[in-house]
Amino acid sequence: MISKLQAKCLKAQEVLSEYEGSFIEKISSSAVNDRSTFDVSLIRSGVFGELTISLEGVRYLSVANSVSVESAFVDRLSAIHLPSFGNPWPEEAEQFVSRFPNLPELVWVRLVGPVEIDVVGSILTVYSAIDLNS
Repeated sequence: MISKLQAKCLKAQEVLSEYEGSFIEKISSSAVNDRSTFDVSLIRSGVFGELTISLEGVRYLSVANSVSVESAFVDRLSAIHLPSFGNPWPEEAEQFVSRFPNLPELVWVRLVGPVEIDVVGSILTVYSAIDLNS
């Protein structure tokens, strides 16, 4: 049986695959007291609206860019479930977050293109805005 977060990652991956080839419109990150968040908004031409990927409970964030982040092309997007302690993770994820027995399950969101973004958090939300005037 899969967890709610794992099911959410699978559903998010379906949506994210539709936005491969999109452009980064904006990214933002905040940390206030013990609450940390990361948001990235993507735009894609055609019938697709703006897509926002939001993570809360951020434990790792990296933005590696060889070009300006704004309007950077996105080749690949992924939402990878990172199960709780005792279950294997992808080898690459092990370098981002130290694992310990009470660590909750997490999600690793990755955007790959001229700008590479890796973010690991505990709460994933993906939502889109569709322009009804088009």
